[in-house]
Amino acid sequence: RYETGYILPLLARDLVKRLAALAMICTICALAGGVAGVAPVLAACAVCALSILTVGRRRRAARGLSARATAMLWVSGIFSTISYMLPAILLAGQPSVPMLLIGFIWIFGVLVNLTNSFGKFPVYNLVCLVTAMLMVTATLVTAWQSGHFAGDPSAWGLAMAVLAVYGANTVQTTIQDRHLLTALAAARRAADDRLSALEQMTLRDTLTGLANRQAFDAALERLLDQTSLDTHVGVFMID
Repeated sequence: RYETGYILPLLARDLVKRLAALAMICTICALAGGVAGVAPVLAACAVCALSILTVGRRRRAARGLSARATAMLWVSGIFSTISYMLPAILLAGQPSVPMLLIGFIWIFGVLVNLTNSFGKFPVYNLVCLVTAMLMVTATLVTAWQSGHFAGDPSAWGLAMAVLAVYGANTVQTTIQDRHLLTALAAARRAADDRLSALEQMTLRDTLTGLANRQAFDAALERLLDQTSLDTHVGVFMID
């Protein structure tokens, strides 16, 4: 729930831009002859966007995410990834090499967006990337089975092998990033602990370990800041 609370603003932040890009690619699909598949794609993405906005509104109202809202957001994220990859499958089934290229440009745009947006959240990023790679596989299979594009079966098999290598490398990199983020968090905590220890040293007498004048001034300042008009602060001084 803690990490999902940070994922939610990222999903909502680029929502308008993603929907605008989706409208562009769906228009291209319609012009290429895939009109029948455009409406389901738009409907699915609209449902996902509505789910994200609903979860965001509930979070603001409840000041937190429930387990149900967290699960809803993850399901919406996975379903949204599938929906945004569907135009590539529609374009792969058209008898046009430029449309196939547009489909694959769109695919890699989605992959780059996922990596750049959620790279700091390896688990969510990994789930979405694996989903996206499955959709890329479906796009290649659709292009192969359409019969419109030249190439013997061995060439298509090579394309599948390259995709498998790419997918395995992406998964490995994402897992390594997770370990790297864990190590960076541990290093940051160690640095904070050292800074805290140094700060405490400046507030203690090195011989006795008692609070020094600097600590006294800081404590008195905090007391004075917290004191209301009807209360008093007394100071004893022993010279």
